[in-house]
Amino acid sequence: MKPIGAGSYPVDIYNEDEGWAADIKMLNAKLNNTGELSNDESGEASLGQKFEGAGVDLDSLFSSRQYEAIKDAWLGIFADKIALVERERNGIKDVIYLFILRAGFNFYLVGCNVEISNIDEVSVGNTTNMSVFLNNFIEERYGKAKIYKAKKRLELRLRPKNWVDDNLAVLFETNFQQNHIRLYDEELNEEFFRSQFDRINSVKINII
Repeated sequence: MKPIGAGSYPVDIYNEDEGWAADIKMLNAKLNNTGELSNDESGEASLGQKFEGAGVDLDSLFSSRQYEAIKDAWLGIFADKIALVERERNGIKDVIYLFILRAGFNFYLVGCNVEISNIDEVSVGNTTNMSVFLNNFIEERYGKAKIYKAKKRLELRLRPKNWVDDNLAVLFETNFQQNHIRLYDEELNEEFFRSQFDRINSVKINII
């Protein structure tokens, strides 16, 4: 497994021998009052953003309610990102999204394959003056995709509780405790920094 690209490059790591590449994203998963996963959606992940070309025309497309054109443009941007990886990295057959869901001090790892061959099945769902929601981009139980006018991007939000309930998530359970420090009140010497590194190194992680 090797790291690849930087910034806006479509993927973060790849494995030529096994023929896959993955984009890794971290999302916030909300907890309820008892500290358990809520039924709320996660924070958003950007899957494609464009300020030129289709991005320039987006406001007028929304004004004229050309929602099919908006969908086609942003699915094209998304497909081009995947094609770039396959073109530049010989042997890459599978592109994967890996999502790290932060739930308090614990983390869940979930993932899904990108099936570009199914892109024609994506259709326009609900629309507002700010968003075009997409049907069939991801199974509804596990997430929701939309094209967001203000940020000119395709966004994905997950439903973390459903991933966990369906045994599609790996839990990384930690004993981390948040510690508030006023650096202004501390003597920033080697002893102080060593104590902080020791505290971090003492965190235990159980994979479930």
